[in-house]
Amino acid sequence: MQIFLPRIADAASKVAVVVELTNPNDAPAWELNEAQIEPAPAASTQAMVVKPAAFWALPRVLPPGQKGRVALVFDRASAGLDEVDGTAMMLELLRNDRVELAVELSPGDVQDSRSALERWWPW
Repeated sequence: MQIFLPRIADAASKVAVVVELTNPNDAPAWELNEAQIEPAPAASTQAMVVKPAAFWALPRVLPPGQKGRVALVFDRASAGLDEVDGTAMMLELLRNDRVELAVELSPGDVQDSRSALERWWPW
């Protein structure tokens, strides 16, 4: 998993997450049609589901046994990840309305701790 933050820290609270995945050999072809962010199972918060602002899969349809990448863009504040000491959230990719892949994101994962020279994402 790779996380990309805005080049200018004050510009926006958008975050991009890129996940590499492999469709199992015995699974049918898979096309990403939904993704969401929700509280991690250990969180004792109210159930909140956030849809990403945008997502894209390459290739668009992932054949059995093949690797692909999924990119998701979302707002840190809307996803509840804007506080450094906040609650962990699950980034979920769905197949046929069921969670196919889930990745835990901690608020610290999406905070900008890099210098200006290390930032390269243009928004």
